[in-house]
Amino acid sequence: MTYHINKNTTFLAFDFETTWLDVKKDEPIQIGIVRADSQFHILDTYTSLIRPKKDIKELKNIVQFITWLSLDQLSDAPTMEEILPDIRERFTDDVVVLWHNIAFDIAMMQPFLPDRKPQQQFDTFTRSQTLIHYPPSYALEVLWWQITDDYAKDPFILPDGTEWNYKDESHHDALYDSFTSLALARHLLQRIETLEETYDRLPQIADNHSLLSHIIDPKTKDQRPKTINLPVLTKPIPKNATDVAPTDPIVDLRTLEPNKTWFNGHIPLEQILLAAVAAKPIIIATHTWQKLEVIKNILSSHGYHDIGFAKPEQHIDYDAFTTLLSQEELSDDIVTFVLKYLSHHHQGLRVLQLLTEDERAIFDAIEKITDRHTNDIILCSHGGLYRLIEQWLYPNYLILYLDADRRYHSYNRFRSISFDPYQALTSLERIQRSYQIRQQIAHNEENQEILDQLESTISEATLFVGTIGIETTELFTGRPSDTVETGPLITKLERHRTAKSWPGLRDRLDELLAIENLHSKPVIQQLRDHLELIMTEIITIQRGVRDRGYLHYTYQTTHDYSDFSEFMGLFTGRQAIITSHVRTTNKPLVQLENHTHTPPTYPFTPTPPQLTQEIHKLDPTQSMTFFVLSSSKSSSQSLFQKLQADPHFSSYSLIVDGITGSTAKNTHKAQAGWPTIIIGGYYFYLNLLAKKVAIDHIIIYALGGAMKPLILGDVAYYS
Repeated sequence: MTYHINKNTTFLAFDFETTWLDVKKDEPIQIGIVRADSQFHILDTYTSLIRPKKDIKELKNIVQFITWLSLDQLSDAPTMEEILPDIRERFTDDVVVLWHNIAFDIAMMQPFLPDRKPQQQFDTFTRSQTLIHYPPSYALEVLWWQITDDYAKDPFILPDGTEWNYKDESHHDALYDSFTSLALARHLLQRIETLEETYDRLPQIADNHSLLSHIIDPKTKDQRPKTINLPVLTKPIPKNATDVAPTDPIVDLRTLEPNKTWFNGHIPLEQILLAAVAAKPIIIATHTWQKLEVIKNILSSHGYHDIGFAKPEQHIDYDAFTTLLSQEELSDDIVTFVLKYLSHHHQGLRVLQLLTEDERAIFDAIEKITDRHTNDIILCSHGGLYRLIEQWLYPNYLILYLDADRRYHSYNRFRSISFDPYQALTSLERIQRSYQIRQQIAHNEENQEILDQLESTISEATLFVGTIGIETTELFTGRPSDTVETGPLITKLERHRTAKSWPGLRDRLDELLAIENLHSKPVIQQLRDHLELIMTEIITIQRGVRDRGYLHYTYQTTHDYSDFSEFMGLFTGRQAIITSHVRTTNKPLVQLENHTHTPPTYPFTPTPPQLTQEIHKLDPTQSMTFFVLSSSKSSSQSLFQKLQADPHFSSYSLIVDGITGSTAKNTHKAQAGWPTIIIGGYYFYLNLLAKKVAIDHIIIYALGGAMKPLILGDVAYYS
């Protein structure tokens, strides 16, 4: 296959395996490099283990689990300084460096090659976010599994003439991952070329992009159209729920006494949901998004597809979008947005997956404000329901409030305010970028006035964020704890520089809010309200670590209600059926004859030997999947070590959340269908249910505390 890549392009894919993920403290322990020409012919490869400076015995056990590298091997490996000449000769300034989440590996490399700063970097992670939509995860191995069939048709040819056999390798090997990132980059560039061939004006638009114009061969410019006819993303009309054959519900929810708590644990969730859709229009609320997915799956299996979520839909002002693209010069972020938009259209997707602040800013600038579409069935979390009630949306809808025992957590969390100064500053910068684009589309005084106001507001916000960061660091000096209670800050004007900088920022925000047609007023109003709260109430400050080791603080007000009437006051003027599947003392939602509720029982194995004996009884040839529910990370890791060392389990795929990968990555592995042992916590289990992972057995291993009854109840009710 011929690729339309600039013939002078040389790609260099590289990867480090490291002791962990902190670029300041951790070290590389393996490197892999693959160089290829413009047609993706492999020029050469290089790999080496690297002996870290840290004592091998001090390395975390997790290093061996994640990378499968033997610590004994690392003891005999060369140091980074010893292999540096081999790396330097390949890491030249003219190559296009590519990798998945490249910033981490570049940062890891920089101390060793400070004079090597490649001008062109192709991050397959960010490019995948532009061109691959709604995958289970953007992890490299998950994306790789999606393109292996394409790769098999066009394999890499090594310098000795043989094919690179990806089936003989495994992820978390630096050379293997370098090959897979190179394959992913090729796949993404093929997608861009397909889009350029499909949409006539795209090559001219892509000429504006600093990287794409460097890599992709320039087409004949005088043959290109000067205008673009944007294809419209139209949302398909869902199959209406009224087309579904009516089902006699087990209970008519609208005849029940509203705004009191009922017991529904004696009725299958499926029957409750069928009763709910018979009473539509209805809002169904649970305490986690995973349970909402379970509910959506159940309703879809019964033919109910006209289901909405508590969020506005996307609508684009195509006149504004076309005007934006008619300009001679476009920034990289706008070109990337166009690629994403056309990629969605080409794949038949009608809802843009917006992932970055740049994408959200551009969409905000071209969004067309319309009335909210009303579905007969609305799904939302508890927090989403509270926001709907505050805004008085869907006033005539019946509310089915599931998981009543979780209300303490969800309501307190809703009433408490968690404020991240850096995120607030990012939000203001996103709004500023949106108005810069609006001004490009329509030059008018109002947009310019807002831009001027935003500039002064961001200046004040930057000062505030810097000040509160310095002052908070001083507050934590000498304190071993990661939390501290303080405030109200406004009462300590003489001592707190933060309080002195707050009035200026507050005035700038008030000036913005006074602008009548401010598009992002709700975001700025919320920011202003949250700031007012952390300045005037007692707050708890949480210390954490951002990317690359930077300290990060969040400021939280706390709300702790104990009066049930306060919670019930939310539903004044509404009709709500509030249910618990755990609390049997509540009145049953439905009276069933000859029925007594028996709580479910589960096998409980308190020690790893007992648990392995239990698992030994299962037949791995039956492709069974079973889940070990453990809320203790140390217990999960200890069990993983024992299972990994036991030959009996060699035919099983072992998945441990947080150890063998992220939740999304591990969920994708669990969907493969081979014999699997999964170890994880409650929320990981819910995530598997949401993704329709079939689990044959569940064993409660390390679970205790006050939440145990609720967790066991959820496992029984939502499985």
